[in-house]
Amino acid sequence: MVLDERLLAEAESASARITALERETAAATSQYHRTIRRLHVAGSSMREIADALQLSHQRVHQIVDAAGGAPRRWKLRSKPPRPLVCSFCEKAKDDVTKLVAGAAAYMCGDCVEAAASFDKVHAASTLRCSFCTKPRKAVTRMVAGAQAQICDDCLHLCKEICENA
Repeated sequence: MVLDERLLAEAESASARITALERETAAATSQYHRTIRRLHVAGSSMREIADALQLSHQRVHQIVDAAGGAPRRWKLRSKPPRPLVCSFCEKAKDDVTKLVAGAAAYMCGDCVEAAASFDKVHAASTLRCSFCTKPRKAVTRMVAGAQAQICDDCLHLCKEICENA
C-alpha cells in the first residue's frame, strides 16, 4: 500500500498548525490567569472578578490559588520593629552608649558595670541565662534584671565587649 503524498502533506500541515495553536492557547491561558491574579492583588474580590468575567467564584479561586494564592495581607500590616532596649534597666538604645546583644536579651554598658551590685541574684533552678541559655544549675551566679537574666560567664564577656568597643 502506497501513501498518498498529497494527503500526507495535508496531515503534516494540520499537525504543525495544531502544535502552533496549542502553544498560542497555552500562552493566552497563562496571560489570562496572570491578569486575574493581578486583578485580585490590586484589591478586587474574587466575587467581583467572577461576576465581571462570568466565571464561578470557585473557578476564580482556583486560578488565583494556582498562580500563587491570595495576597498575604498580614505581611502588609506587619508590626514595626520594636525599639532596642536594655533588658535590665529598660533604657532605649539611643539613651545608652553601648548595647550588647544576647540570644534573647540586650544589656547596656551601664548595667554591665553595675551588675556586680545588682541585688537580684537568683538561686531558682528554672531560670536560664538570656544570653547563652545555660540553666541556673550550670552556672555559679545568675543576675536578674527587669526582663532578663545573665550568668557570670556572659557578664564577663559583656564587660570585654564594652571595654573593647
